[in-house]
Amino acid sequence: MQQSMMLNSRQRELLRVLLSMDKPISYKELSEIFKLSIRTIQREMKALHSYFDAYNLKLVKRMGKGIELNGELQDKQRLNQALEQVKILKRLLTK
Repeated sequence: MQQSMMLNSRQRELLRVLLSMDKPISYKELSEIFKLSIRTIQREMKALHSYFDAYNLKLVKRMGKGIELNGELQDKQRLNQALEQVKILKRLLTK
């Protein structure tokens, strides 16, 4: 959970999208979802690599298709749980 706390809200949302996808998504699609430039999305993804490593996940680029988060289901679930804990904690702190 501690590692997820260091993520900004945009990075957490990017992770949530990647965790929810069952097929590759392009940087262009992500830029449209988040209303950001492709370059900004690429920079955010680069910043997330250490988080992927911490959960034994890899960001895989599929030529002509996009990117996807690869790894064991249990590792994806651990990351998702950490993101949920941050969401709950932030809610509690803003009350």
